[in-house]
This record gives sequence, C-alpha cells and structure tokens, in this order.
Amino acid sequence: MTLSKLMPQLKTNIAIKNSGLFFYLICVFYLLVAFKSSGYHQEDEHFQIIEFANYKLGLIPDYKLAWEFPAQIRPTLQPAICFALFKLFGYFNITNGYDLTLLLRILTAIFSLATIRVFINQYKVNLTDNLHSYFVFISYLLWFIPFISVRFSSETLSGLCYIIALTLIQNSKLKDQTSKYFLVGTLLGFSILFRYQSGLLCLGIFAWLVYIKKLNLKTLLTFCLSIVIILAYGILIDKWFYGEFVLSIYNYFYVNLVEGVSSRFGVSPWYEIVLYIIKSPGPIGILIFLSFWVILRYHQTNLLLWSIIPFLIVHSIIPHKELRFLFPIAYLVPYFLVLSYQTIMEKMSTKFITSTLFRKLISLALIFLGIVNFTGLIAISTTSAGRIKTSVTEYIDRHYPKDKINLILFGNVSPYIDWDPLRNSYYNSFGISKIRVNAKQGSNLLAYKKKGMINLLIIDDQSINEGRFNFSERFNLVEVYQNIPLLTKEIFKIYNPDLNNFGLRVYEFTD
Repeated sequence: MTLSKLMPQLKTNIAIKNSGLFFYLICVFYLLVAFKSSGYHQEDEHFQIIEFANYKLGLIPDYKLAWEFPAQIRPTLQPAICFALFKLFGYFNITNGYDLTLLLRILTAIFSLATIRVFINQYKVNLTDNLHSYFVFISYLLWFIPFISVRFSSETLSGLCYIIALTLIQNSKLKDQTSKYFLVGTLLGFSILFRYQSGLLCLGIFAWLVYIKKLNLKTLLTFCLSIVIILAYGILIDKWFYGEFVLSIYNYFYVNLVEGVSSRFGVSPWYEIVLYIIKSPGPIGILIFLSFWVILRYHQTNLLLWSIIPFLIVHSIIPHKELRFLFPIAYLVPYFLVLSYQTIMEKMSTKFITSTLFRKLISLALIFLGIVNFTGLIAISTTSAGRIKTSVTEYIDRHYPKDKINLILFGNVSPYIDWDPLRNSYYNSFGISKIRVNAKQGSNLLAYKKKGMINLLIIDDQSINEGRFNFSERFNLVEVYQNIPLLTKEIFKIYNPDLNNFGLRVYEFTD
C-alpha cells in the first residue's frame, strides 16, 4: 500500500504549488514583513555591516565604529555589498537611513524567495506527492522563516548561499561533476565569507561527499579549490576595507576563542542550543527537535543531516551562544518536519493509520499547529525587529520629517539608541530636543512643552498599566502610535512575554 493511501487525512482539495497565484501572494507577504521589520534583530546586523559601509562612504569616522573594526575580525564582503548598494541608491537620491535599510530588507527578501523556491523544487522529489503542498506552504510560511528571510544579516545571507549549494548538489541535471562542484564550492566560499562559522556546514558537506557520495579525488580537489579561491577573494576585499592585508578569519577565531572575547558577552551550557530549538519557535519547537532525531535514526546518509552535525556540535561546545547562530540552518526545518512525518507514517501499522481515532487526532493536531503558526505570522508582520523600539523612531522620522521635535520622555524610556561614543547613523536622536520627566514631574507636563515645535510624549506600556502617569484632559494628548498592536501583545504572552516589556506609545499634544 502506498504512503498516499496510508494518509487520507492529509489529502487536500486544492494543491498548493510553487508557482502562480500562491507565489505572488507569498511575495506580497514577504514585502509586508520587510516593511514592518524595521531596525535590526541583533546589534551586529547594524553596527558591523551598515555602519562599516557608512565608514567607507565617509559618513562616520573609524573611532566611532564597533570594537570589531580595530580588532579586524569582521569579514567585509557584506559591508562591501552594502557600500555598493548605498552608492547605487544615492544616484537615485535615496539617502534616508530608513529607506536604505528598507531596500536592503526587500532585496534580501527577493533573494530568499528565489532560494526557497529552487530548494523546494529540488527536494520535493524525496517526498510523496500528497505532502508536496505542505512542504511548499511551510517552506515559505513557517512563522519564523519570513522574519529571518528579510534580514540583511550575515546569518541570513550565509544561510541562503548554503541552501543554494545544497540545491545544486541535489540537482541531477548537472552532469558535469567537476563544474558542478566548483560552483558548489564557490557558493560555500561565499557562505563562509558572510559568516565564518558556516565553515562548519562546509565541513559536514565535505565529509558527506567523501564518505557517502564518494566523489573522486579530482572533483574533491576542485570543490576545495573553489572555496580557497573565494576566501582569497575575501582577503582582497578586507585589504580594500581595512587598508592593509589582514587575515580576518584568523583574527576572528583567535580573538573570540583563544582570547575568549566572545565569552564576555555571556556564556551558556552546552544544552542551550537544544533549548533554543525547543523553546524559541513556540509549540512547534518540540516537533522540530523530534524531527531531527527521526532523520538521525532513519536517514543517516542524508546530506542535510551530515551538513549540520558539525555545526550543531561545535556551537554546543563554544561558551557563547545566541539563537541567531542557528538562523543559517533554519531553512532546513520545513524539509525535516515533512520528511520525518513521512518516515513515521511509513513505520506505523496500516491498521492504526487508517483508524478513525488516528485521523481525528491528526486533524486536531494540524488545526492546532495551523493556529499557532498563523499567530506567529501575525506577530512578525506587525512589529519591528529586535527590541521593537526602532519602529517608533521611524514613525517620528516619517511623520514629522521637517518639523522641529520636542520629546518628553517619561521615566527611563527612550526609543533612540544614543551610545557613547556615537556609532549609529540612523537610530539616534541627533537634532531632536529631549526632556526626561519622572512621575512627579509628569503631573505638570505642560511646563515641558516648547513653542514652535511638535511636542511628543513617549511612555512605556508598563508605566501606563501601573498607573504611574496621570492622563489629565488638560494635557490634550492624542495617541498617535504604539509599537506593539493589541492583538500582537496577546500573542507575545504565548510566545515570549518579555517582548511586551518593550511596548512604547507616542502621544502628540494637540495644541
């Protein structure tokens, strides 16, 4: 009996195909996420890429850059790409920082969509026909994938190059093995140049090519040579950027591992990686974790599995861990989920699978997971990235572009990132008047208004909920913006309640 007959509960009346109207709607959604996901998920996404590019553009002096610049540990391929794009955008008079970063996210989204599309087309052949629709759907819309896919970050671009390399290996139409693996190595070389840790993914792929694929020596040498060529190209880019020949890849590992600088930003036990996988995606996390073990048990020669094992082992060993370190392999999750489900169905008895009870359980599980995933998509498409506050600065910039602004900040709250020394070209409060007031001073709020200026009050949700601020009618305040919509706040309570701690509201004085 075929697998499709064993799983009648998964048959659909409308097949989702990786083309046509569905793909068009996916593109629109990704553009929406790119638009809403202002700011950055983690500081490196901004300060080690965009600010590095701004330095080469002459917009910021080197002494105001992050510490990674004097340490010369950052690969500069991505800042160089950013530099070139900003130059190009400048010819069209696009110079506003929020517009520039939006365009970076849109371009990344386009690259991601193209990559996911070709990955689906190559790897769906390993799945039964009735699972193709589910594979297509979650490959684009597993809730955290659109968020990752719009980030102009080293993790995302490195991951996309890695995914294309996997796609080429799977492509049986490329008959010339030498040319094929030269191209695969080239892509993996770029993956490493975007993020040095991705060399671990390359190590896993190389091991698979040797022990499972059993490539001949000539093809293996071609594969390795192409990686070396791209890394040498990266040295030339670093020379242009830093002004001298440096081995940033050596500096990176020496500074972070030998000198232990990365550990100053926090250390975690080895199992933190496991907790990231289980907890961070919400209720879907446990399924992701279980799918890995199913693949490990029943698909021990799987290329994707081999590629990530060194990556996961080493990231478990190193002291400093962050969730974003796993982003390059996030695109494999949909395939692992569907393949593991298919494998489990094949191993179970036909009588149990065709039973009414099993069908009902599967239907309920799919409904539950669908609701969980849908709420996650709402969350990532309605808020900005990271700590969710840069959307406030963008709102002010776009709605009051030529006005003089007087910000009245209640308590310790501020949406702006004013570091000393200033290393931030876009999200700082340069040119804006700021006055900070406490709960006692807030009772006489009108005294802090300034004539001839747009007066805005910024206050956090916690101060409002705890009644620290007295909203008097004489203040004539009108709420004009809040960075976390009410529905999203309820979703955050399920996924990550701490995110609601960053809720901010903007009020404008009407006279």
